[in-house]
Amino acid sequence: MRYINSLGRVSRTLNVYPTLEYCSPPFVMCIEGDLQGLQKMLSNRTVSPFVMDWQGMTLLHYAALGFQTEVCSMLLQIGLDPDQTANWGSIIGTFASYLGLLQLCRACTQRSL
Repeated sequence: MRYINSLGRVSRTLNVYPTLEYCSPPFVMCIEGDLQGLQKMLSNRTVSPFVMDWQGMTLLHYAALGFQTEVCSMLLQIGLDPDQTANWGSIIGTFASYLGLLQLCRACTQRSL
């Protein structure tokens, strides 16, 4: 769909993401830093890298919550968006900054450039 208004064109899009319970294994692996287990699930396509919980938190949010910089780096390398917001509007870079993860903040900044 395209709409034209006085400011120009506005594109409308609908994104659909798979959801899991917040205590599901992929989220627990991100919090605990189980990089090999998460890589195995992703390579077997047991879980989508774009999965979210009911609050809109991604694997990247959970890795930041667990202070897991290696998991965060891997998720950024495979294409997760550091600008993805959770339902309450938390952008992962802001979320990481709030938690004091300077390395993750640098990685998010470099990824989004």
